[in-house]
Amino acid sequence: MKNNIESWVKEKIEKLNIIQLLKEKKHDEIVKNLKQETLNYDPEIDLNRIEILWNTIGIYYLEERKSECAIMLYRELAKILEDKGKEANKHYHKGLPYHNMAVAYLQMGTMEQGRSFLINAFWEDLIKTRGNMNEVINAPAYNVYLNVFGEEPPLPEQVTLTSNEILTIINKLPNVQNREKIDEEIMKMLRTINSGVKEIKEKMEINHEVILEKINSLDNNIQIVILELEKQVNESEDNVRNDFMNLLEELPFIGKPISITRKIMTFVDKHGLTITEKMKKILK
Repeated sequence: MKNNIESWVKEKIEKLNIIQLLKEKKHDEIVKNLKQETLNYDPEIDLNRIEILWNTIGIYYLEERKSECAIMLYRELAKILEDKGKEANKHYHKGLPYHNMAVAYLQMGTMEQGRSFLINAFWEDLIKTRGNMNEVINAPAYNVYLNVFGEEPPLPEQVTLTSNEILTIINKLPNVQNREKIDEEIMKMLRTINSGVKEIKEKMEINHEVILEKINSLDNNIQIVILELEKQVNESEDNVRNDFMNLLEELPFIGKPISITRKIMTFVDKHGLTITEKMKKILK
């Protein structure tokens, strides 16, 4: 079976001209080709194949530290699974793209985005396993979160009992029909919770995407400084956030690197923000 999957992936990579597109750095076209190919498959039957195909390219991006390319790829995969789920009125597991987007954000040093997507991946695993924590704690999202942040990822706040406690109660019920009905209700609850969390995360993601778009034309080192500042700005008052967005509007038109640096330092000093070691090396 493994050899069949590997042969299938190799065949698809050749068909979609992925290797040549990687050499030409046409990353948008790679995602476009993968998306077009994926439309031919039903996640209900082919989810494993879909994940392996996309993940083959995604892992390459992560290993090469092409974090933004990885985020673009996995975001599109998550969107496809979400859209196909809505069409079929089903929930397709998105733990893989959420987890690997988190890894990409952690590579970039944007810890809060990494944290958010790890939580999303963890909650996707809760849905997939129907709340079986014995399975979830062996999944990557739980363990990466634990290792990076030194604590367990949070359970949905709306759940007053742990998932294991709920399942223990269900499994004690003698009536199979009732057990299945309650199990179905719990699945609905978890889907509702996950949907609400997804909305919150999408709002956060929209803000981050706006920032990435605004700084796209700037030098890579300046982009790193902006992303470092973003972490502090997200925890600041509204006026700091507004000034930050105004700063991003101005920077692409300033031109001279030294003038850009001065503008950033003026913003940092005005709002009493911290210059990290990484930022010092770039701005000095």
